[in-house]
Amino acid sequence: MKTRDKKKVRKDVRPKVVVFACNWGAFNQEDYGEIVPPQSHPGINLIRIMCSGRLSPALILRAFELGADGVLSLSCPEGECHYSFGEEVANSNFAVANRIVRILGIDERRFRIERPTKFDPEGVKQVIDSFVRELKNLD
Repeated sequence: MKTRDKKKVRKDVRPKVVVFACNWGAFNQEDYGEIVPPQSHPGINLIRIMCSGRLSPALILRAFELGADGVLSLSCPEGECHYSFGEEVANSNFAVANRIVRILGIDERRFRIERPTKFDPEGVKQVIDSFVRELKNLD
């Protein structure tokens, strides 16, 4: 039986955070490394999505299933969705995911949706730093 090469994951890195970032919102940046340098938060995985409205509760739950300590969604500021419908869908999906997370016994503070100002790398960095600090305090 042939074994697959698996990407090595450092088990000692905590917290493990999945950040889903709207392509048109806070992470409409060329260089993610400028906002979240890998050395400051090695456990962060950034996933760019076209719209936060596309972030289904199933993806959020899958992140937890795969070992995430926290999931952060970075959406467009209120009223500034590139697709106009995304904000409403994102809010609805967040509410559904929040109910499921509660039912599963996962602390609700491990999942958050934030709407930082567009084109403000420092503000985005502060949101991520704050979320990581809160997750560390939960453990």
